[in-house]
Amino acid sequence: MTTTEMFGVPFYYGDFNAEDISLDYKLDTKWRSETPSSFNVVNTLDKTSAEKLLKEISNYTNTVIRVPHRLRLQECWRNEYGYRDQQEVHLHAHSHFSFTIFKDIPKDCGNIVFFHPAKDLMYNFEEKDMLIQEISPQPKPNKLLIWPSFIKHMVTPNNNKTEKRVTYSGNVWIERFEQNENNKLWDKSIRKSDKRTSIKQT
Repeated sequence: MTTTEMFGVPFYYGDFNAEDISLDYKLDTKWRSETPSSFNVVNTLDKTSAEKLLKEISNYTNTVIRVPHRLRLQECWRNEYGYRDQQEVHLHAHSHFSFTIFKDIPKDCGNIVFFHPAKDLMYNFEEKDMLIQEISPQPKPNKLLIWPSFIKHMVTPNNNKTEKRVTYSGNVWIERFEQNENNKLWDKSIRKSDKRTSIKQT
């Protein structure tokens, strides 16, 4: 007898130097959680930063997408979690893949928690050890986490009274192209419909 996992959700967790992200940003507290973030405010990403980020993300998408494609960066923003700051359960709509870069991760600063896509239908498995319903990768500085944007997730409160948890997050869009097209596998430009992040030409 063979047991095979079906419909697996591909996550990526690897090294990425957070200092390679040069982002001009403006923080706001528009989320319900009131955690300071530059999401949908002002974000200007350095051209070199965008190139490095998209190249790394393409290494992931090339293993999980079966057709020729290119990436377009939709947005990139900064999050700063002070004492007791957290992020409510949400997903990243209108994108294909999302990412977080862990920059400053002090002790007891909280963690990101992902929920099984069918969690709302798993009420017959109330014991969480019967089927995995949540995962929480251990955050470490200079790590990059990538996941499909439809996965719901949250960030637990920062219990460190003196140090902030700092991360960069963002979304990418997949565009398919034919193999005979003269196209790069990734594109540092922003989709025309996305005005929340711009690329600073250097």
